[in-house]
Amino acid sequence: GLNKPGAVGKLMSRSAKGPSCGPSGELSLDDIEGYQLPFPDDRYLAGVKQFPELVPTPPDDPTGRAQPEGGEVNRAMWNVFEAWNKPVLLAFSDSDPVLGSSGYIWEDKCPGTKNQPHVTLNGAGHFSQDGGAEQLLQAIFKFIPGNKNQSNL
Repeated sequence: GLNKPGAVGKLMSRSAKGPSCGPSGELSLDDIEGYQLPFPDDRYLAGVKQFPELVPTPPDDPTGRAQPEGGEVNRAMWNVFEAWNKPVLLAFSDSDPVLGSSGYIWEDKCPGTKNQPHVTLNGAGHFSQDGGAEQLLQAIFKFIPGNKNQSNL
């Protein structure tokens, strides 16, 4: 679990891809320790343990992820997203170990995703700004003009 020394840094490093990983494709020990620094001991892990609850998943999520503590808030978020008609750009990485290919859930549940130029970020990992920034910028530059006549953007 996350209570082991260095566990948060190791968990975060599994999701990292891109330039910060250097030629080896992995974060350096210094970078891993940097991810660990805000969590010097168990007293600081409450937020980290809530990370999974920040990922909005519908009650019928095909991954079967349990929603024991954050389920009520999660369901309330989906009530908003299922009625969201403003344009939404989805940008998931092809190598994200956290969210994976969950974009289809959003396309199915959120009306604002319909007929939008969604993008798969190649090789970006979970932290899309690292390794996927240029791809993400290009997608945004395409998305905005395509929706500029939307009064609800």
